[in-house]
Amino acid sequence: PVDKDLREDEIDYLLRDSGAAAIVYSSEVEEKILKNKSDCIKMSMDNMGAYLDEGNALLKQGDLSYLHHRIDPYALGILLYTSGTTGVAKGVMLSQYNICSNIVNVCRMVHVSSEDRVLSVLPLHHTYECMAGFLSILFLGGSIAYNRSLKKLQADFLTFRPTIFIAVPLILESLRK
Repeated sequence: PVDKDLREDEIDYLLRDSGAAAIVYSSEVEEKILKNKSDCIKMSMDNMGAYLDEGNALLKQGDLSYLHHRIDPYALGILLYTSGTTGVAKGVMLSQYNICSNIVNVCRMVHVSSEDRVLSVLPLHHTYECMAGFLSILFLGGSIAYNRSLKKLQADFLTFRPTIFIAVPLILESLRK
């Protein structure tokens, strides 16, 4: 996940720095992505159905090349960029093992069922939200509603009626005020 508010030059830096072979993007950032000069494959989320159809057609034609792919638990699973306090984005590399370990530990601490709904307020490019508020919730069978903006947070609580709310101290402090 990449911050949707990044400038075009910042997106260009992340694509070059990461050595990305492909980028999957939403219509919200399409203009910035299509202007990018990177050689990486650009895949719109709006075309996901077509990509799935293409993959299914390849399977029906006998292409099984991806079915037997072994997952290396220590290989890079996700690359999250964080600016920290310096303002220069740095890639945080998590292996498949790191991701699964995070999910298992969240599962030990929190009981989530298919009846639960999380109201997500933090951006997915934040490590905490990606692990605790997204991947762990999906793994446990919960559903996720996404906050439209902090100004609409109260309305979103009424609309989505979450049973779980994951936040950081800054968000909680702003709610207190």
